[in-house]
Amino acid sequence: AIVGAEPQAIHDKPIFLTPSQIKTSKRDLSKVVKSGLALLDKRIIGFNPAELSIWSGSNGSGKSSILSQLAIEGIEQGFKVAMFSGELQADRVLNWLQLQCAGKKHTQATQYENFYTVAEQTKEEINKWLEDKLFIYNNDRGTKIENVLSAIRDCIEQNKINMVILDNMMSLDLASVGGEKYEKQTSLVLALCELAKKHKIHIHFVCHPRKSIGFLRKQDISGTSDLTNAADNVFIIHRVNTDFKRFTKQDLGLKDDNLLYSFNNVIEVCKNRDLGVSDEFIGLYFEKESKRFLNTKDEAKRYGWEAGQGGFMAIDNDKLPFDGEVTEWQK
Repeated sequence: AIVGAEPQAIHDKPIFLTPSQIKTSKRDLSKVVKSGLALLDKRIIGFNPAELSIWSGSNGSGKSSILSQLAIEGIEQGFKVAMFSGELQADRVLNWLQLQCAGKKHTQATQYENFYTVAEQTKEEINKWLEDKLFIYNNDRGTKIENVLSAIRDCIEQNKINMVILDNMMSLDLASVGGEKYEKQTSLVLALCELAKKHKIHIHFVCHPRKSIGFLRKQDISGTSDLTNAADNVFIIHRVNTDFKRFTKQDLGLKDDNLLYSFNNVIEVCKNRDLGVSDEFIGLYFEKESKRFLNTKDEAKRYGWEAGQGGFMAIDNDKLPFDGEVTEWQK
């Protein structure tokens, strides 16, 4: 077991329950964190409390980008988010979030390709909006798993966190956990499941794939099948490049005119325990200026930091900013 992980509470309850002993409750969708990605939310509703989602994908596929965007979407809906990034210092994580919050309209190009900046005044406005809603782990405190989990528990309790993002498993120091490599990883995932259930939060956890080439499948995610079996949701992020097209044609029998090939990235829903969704592909556009994933090429979502006095936002080009519009191919 992971050092510092809380043991399963023991309750004096019947081992088997009859229907009359089972307490039923109406599902509260207000506690579900929507992704803001129209087709994904249409398929799985969103991310439920007391659950764990595992995310994987090749290097550069967009794992970190999609999770930072999910953090912003959660905050936009009134939830609080805690983030751990083992590969980036807190200021770099914040810079990425600021780009996504700002959107293309509020970014400036530089002499370097794919490097965009946000004006300092805009950053200040975004930071004010994120304050007391977003909490980023300080990597200077180390990455030992017992310390990170303890810090996360404290953050959840002190700040009433609703969603935790852990990016990624390979950057966590599991030296104190007993067993060989895969046993350590399984212990970690089980501890995260326990943490999510006890505090009724949703945890997103990035696990790198075991291989770096080929068309990634659920069984390619690092560790044993215990990891994905324990998780409530499993997603793989694919970049739509030459390899993706070649492997999907070869392995899935897709044709050249498949609509997925018109997108920049694809989220594959490998597992959704709640609704039983699997083998679903969600196409997304990527906006390099803001690092946002878009439902449509011209999507220009505004977040709460842009609200003026009274909470109203300006509207560009006389278009109402309908959120989550579903295009014809998605219906």
